[in-house]
Amino acid sequence: METMDIHKNFINKNATESQLVSVGRCSTFIIVIWTLSALILLRWQGGIFIYIQDMAAFFAPPISVIFLAAFLWPRVHGRSATFTLLFGIVAGLCLKIFAETWGEDGIESLKPLLNRAAVTWALCLIALIASTLIIRRNPGGHYDPDAIWTLKWARLPQSEKHLNRAPRNLLFWWIVMISVSTSLFVIFR
Repeated sequence: METMDIHKNFINKNATESQLVSVGRCSTFIIVIWTLSALILLRWQGGIFIYIQDMAAFFAPPISVIFLAAFLWPRVHGRSATFTLLFGIVAGLCLKIFAETWGEDGIESLKPLLNRAAVTWALCLIALIASTLIIRRNPGGHYDPDAIWTLKWARLPQSEKHLNRAPRNLLFWWIVMISVSTSLFVIFR
């Protein structure tokens, strides 16, 4: 149905029969996966909001550690950032499993997702520091394609400095995000 109604009429009016069959198979596969994921989410303990928060607790800690390091430590490079990202996702997943299965009832202090995220964040910070000191930077002359960020990249041309004031400044919003996250953690802990 979506092949003839949508693809043939709006996307590719000159589609051949084999192209329409391929589009039909792909769209059917996507709909089946979407339906299965919806069924899994319906069974998720606490609903879709808790599911989204759980997923964010896996990705946010390593990303925020990498973002913080990019501003504060010029020695950090892309290889250590990649390691930290992968380590953080695995550590968050392991902490969730560990918190729910250890002992009879699990570890109560690690069950709340903000607590797990805070522990994962600390582990990611340690992993980033260790990997930066252990893993060698890409030896690429002046330009390091693995570089996360340098202070030189943050300097705007004089003509654009007036455009990057508080509401448009990335550092401003990062400080707001960290402040709100810390406040929520302290309030709801």
